[in-house]
Amino acid sequence: MTDKAKTVANNTVWLANKTQRPIHIMQRGKDAEGNNLDNIRLSTMGAVEVSEETLNLSGVAQLLKKKSLIKVTEAQAKKLNKAHDAVVSQPEPVDDENEEDDDGDHND
Repeated sequence: MTDKAKTVANNTVWLANKTQRPIHIMQRGKDAEGNNLDNIRLSTMGAVEVSEETLNLSGVAQLLKKKSLIKVTEAQAKKLNKAHDAVVSQPEPVDDENEEDDDGDHND
């Protein structure tokens, strides 16, 4: 691992969304390389890796205090994201056209 990769790895944390709705974190400014910061989207049951500076944003600090967002380990984040992907990738149930007729009233 290069020194730069170690620095990046040491300056990030994983956050998990504990609410029943997605959370969007708008970031303003630029990173150390001068790139614009991307907005962060945390889906329900999901986790994302963010820079430690993100924890200093007032809205993020409030959500952490309320326990709507929690810090998790990388292993916990991967487990959460795997569970989230399994739920999202489930096919929607197919409506059976005959379900409406199953009420015993067959007035066709």
